[in-house]
Amino acid sequence: MNDHARTNIGTPVPEQAARLVRDKTPEPVLEKTARAVAQVRKQILLAAAIQGAMFAVVKASVDRSGAVAIRRMTGTWPG
Repeated sequence: MNDHARTNIGTPVPEQAARLVRDKTPEPVLEKTARAVAQVRKQILLAAAIQGAMFAVVKASVDRSGAVAIRRMTGTWPG
């Protein structure tokens, strides 16, 4: 049994595959990929923040409109 096979015993297959790719990929490509992943992560977080803000505005508008409709129908503010 060679050393490479011995070191992989008990290591999950995805981790083994990642190690093989890392070992064969030039360093500048890995750095560029890491920067791209960081950029995508920032974009995802920004998009999630914008989506959350839009959801909060729509929810507040719907809640307020519902409360106004109940006050008009019953004469009292809900809650």
